[in-house]
Amino acid sequence: MSNKYTQIYNELMSRFSTDGEVEESTRRIVSQVVIAELNKLSLKRPHKIKEEIKDIISKEAKNLS
Repeated sequence: MSNKYTQIYNELMSRFSTDGEVEESTRRIVSQVVIAELNKLSLKRPHKIKEEIKDIISKEAKNLS
């Protein structure tokens, strides 16, 4: 990620710093979604963001169940 995206990512993730297992799972999902979005935007391929986000959320939901 470029410095601009790293700064945005760090700012967003600082708002999700919580304790507990459920909160950590939520934080991990948010982290992966943010990274996926920023990576796709930096590659100028935003049309695949939705599919990647759906895949990440689906995988995490399976891990939590």
